[in-house]
Amino acid sequence: MVVWLKSRVDRFFLEIQGSGRVVLEDGAILRVHYAGSNGNAYRSVGRYLIDQNEILKENMSMQAIRTWLELHPDRMDEVLHVNESFVFFKKEEGGPYGSLSVEVSAFRSLATDSRLFPKGALCFLQAQLPDRVNVNPIKTWENASFFVLNQDTGGAIKGPGRADIFCGSDNYAEYTAGHMNTYGRLYFLVLKSD
Repeated sequence: MVVWLKSRVDRFFLEIQGSGRVVLEDGAILRVHYAGSNGNAYRSVGRYLIDQNEILKENMSMQAIRTWLELHPDRMDEVLHVNESFVFFKKEEGGPYGSLSVEVSAFRSLATDSRLFPKGALCFLQAQLPDRVNVNPIKTWENASFFVLNQDTGGAIKGPGRADIFCGSDNYAEYTAGHMNTYGRLYFLVLKSD
């Protein structure tokens, strides 16, 4: 099945997220999930815009990238072609699915580098999250501590210092995922050896 999206910006973010929902012309919802890539390394469009002094580092977010691209359609090729990685999708029911082929849960599913950390491991996460009622990019986010499972997947999650929390699919999730770029603490719970 081939699907053409109206927005190149939406397509770009669909590739970054690795799964999503496409609203078809008849109103039906098509769920698509990661199927593979062209093998080229991911290169950050956000980093490129920072390096070009187009967006300040402290203002960088998914939302800032979207706004910049929509305000500069004449430079869209230049910026989007910085990332030579291309993601292919497959149609699936349900999901999104993580590294264990089970559905991931909002704020309970984590992606780490699978070469370094065990899939399915129980973890304790300390991070900051925005207030669910008063979401404001200027307000300090609140400290949060909660359990997660290392069951999600992400092609750009490389190295021991990177993790990505699945935030869900509502407006709060979009805001949180788009702005989260701070350090947290992650503890893997393992059996103590004798």
